Amino acid sequence: MAIGIQELDAVASRCYAEKITIRNSVVERARYSVRMFTAPEILEWFRAAGFSEARMTDEHGGTFTVDSCRLVVLGTA
Repeated sequence: MAIGIQELDAVASRCYAEKITIRNSVVERARYSVRMFTAPEILEWFRAAGFSEARMTDEHGGTFTVDSCRLVVLGTA
């Protein structure tokens, strides 16, 4: 059995997670955190890197939303 616990710290833009696995009466815990970059931050990095234009889409080329599986950034040099 595995249990996943996630907590979003919106101020720090960080997702904290813990995975608890119970197998043969042995409990294992794994903790990690992931920095969540904002769309304006990512677009600014592209512009600072010299791209004249940058835009974001989802994995199908549509509008990126919080429900999208992937973020794709397209830049013009």
